[in-house]
Amino acid sequence: MAQMVFSLLATVINFLCILLLRICWRKLGGRYSFLRCLSWCGIFLSTVFWIKSHGAEFGLVYSASVLALFAWCVIYTDSCWKSIKFDNKNKVDDKDKNKDKSNKKKEKKIPTSQVLSKSETRNIWLNRLWLFVLCGPFTLVAMCLLSVFMCFLIPVDNSVRLVIAAFSYPLFIGLCVYWLCAKKALLRHTLVLSVISVVSAISLYAFTL
Repeated sequence: MAQMVFSLLATVINFLCILLLRICWRKLGGRYSFLRCLSWCGIFLSTVFWIKSHGAEFGLVYSASVLALFAWCVIYTDSCWKSIKFDNKNKVDDKDKNKDKSNKKKEKKIPTSQVLSKSETRNIWLNRLWLFVLCGPFTLVAMCLLSVFMCFLIPVDNSVRLVIAAFSYPLFIGLCVYWLCAKKALLRHTLVLSVISVVSAISLYAFTL
């Protein structure tokens, strides 16, 4: 019961701290500085709760993983919201320009941007959804298999291997997400992650035989 309470408190504190850091991002003033310090103190407190709930090794891993997951969700939601506002603003500007042109020429013509807006919007959202799946569940599974596989290559005891895998897992996730977001080659990224997952899974199965 205590373990579940500590985990729930740590998760809620992590989410609130990440949200508060995003609100205070690049804002000046003593109030925002105080809120940033409060957020980092909350992150430290949540890490203590994770350690009390799952031990030192896995507590740090859970803390880093949950913080990264919440930060990723907040940044992705914020970017989507900004793109929607930007698209709506462009549509309003296009409508105003079209009204001015129609009043001058007394002709009603549909611009090409409005004709292609639906298909372009659909493609943009499909690419974002694809990137969301790649950076989320696909990366979590692939990097989990890779971290365990890499640690099985180290000539140490299984307990030490699991600890090393637990610490290297968030690092692999961060590097993979950075690589996925750096370039817009979604198909190539999907193939690479698929190969990593399949090779790591087959190798782990061979190790356990």
